[in-house]
Amino acid sequence: MFLLSYPPAYFDVSKNQLNGTISSTVGNLEHLSFIAHFNAGENQLTGSVPETMYNLTRLKMLDVRDNKLTGTISENLRNLQFLEIVNMKMNHFNGTVPEAVGLMRDLRYLWIDNNEITGLVPKLTSAVARMVGYLDKLGKCFLSDMTMLQ
Repeated sequence: MFLLSYPPAYFDVSKNQLNGTISSTVGNLEHLSFIAHFNAGENQLTGSVPETMYNLTRLKMLDVRDNKLTGTISENLRNLQFLEIVNMKMNHFNGTVPEAVGLMRDLRYLWIDNNEITGLVPKLTSAVARMVGYLDKLGKCFLSDMTMLQ
């Protein structure tokens, strides 16, 4: 058994041509509870991000970019209170960005471009000034203060 016990732990399976789905057991495995960085980017993964992923409450980085993932961005993203980086770009996510994203105090970067996401990134309530945005299919950037840049 491979035990990850010293934080911050890294789970990196990026760039491995993996296919299939992200197992729903990933967030329920006790030996993965210390993971701070989850990187499964640049593979051929399908399906949605399992809701159990949001049990990994010590995550600082969630990177699933450049796969074939579908579904919406879950409201349960708010459970990841230490999350600083979210990279979900270049997939097939749809729907809107959950309001909970605006309440994430440590979030610094949110990459969700090249998906089928609609609407604007919710207004951020944190006192820390930062820009979180995304590019829509037309290349317009929507910022957290609801300003649109050309």
